Amino acid sequence: MNNKDAKGFMLFGLYFPIFQSQLLKYTMITWIVMLLVLLISLTFFQYEMTNADLPCGALTGVLVAYLITLIVNW
Repeated sequence: MNNKDAKGFMLFGLYFPIFQSQLLKYTMITWIVMLLVLLISLTFFQYEMTNADLPCGALTGVLVAYLITLIVNW
């Protein structure tokens, strides 16, 4: 993808491109992988969920997916 195909925003003088279709795809993949890690942790390592696991996991999934799109389109 070219940089002209990306929408974006300015923050503190820096331009952050947003590749919408890739971001959605990578967000779904990231959430699925994180869900599998959580299920494996619950099943085999006696992990106990806290109140922060689901909301912070959702936010982290979006941020990791955005980082992946930046790396892929670099």
